[in-house]
Amino acid sequence: MPASPSIGRPNGQFSGLENSKPYYGGDWHAPISGRYAATLNPGTGEILGEVADGDAADVDAAVASARSAFREWAAVPPLARAR
Repeated sequence: MPASPSIGRPNGQFSGLENSKPYYGGDWHAPISGRYAATLNPGTGEILGEVADGDAADVDAAVASARSAFREWAAVPPLARAR
């Protein structure tokens, strides 16, 4: 189920959760499981939005992306990294 910007908001505004998907490899990704979970305001119980309910497959994809990017990043001189 994709995130809905109108959850808990009669005017359709998305209350600060601009993207509910994990970010890795330079892009936002839908959770591999396809699952999302509601996130609540603990003080009011109001639904703030939905966030990706990632699992081990999502972690594996993010780690693989980081390992791949590290090879290129490690070859960049430290002064260039600092820019």
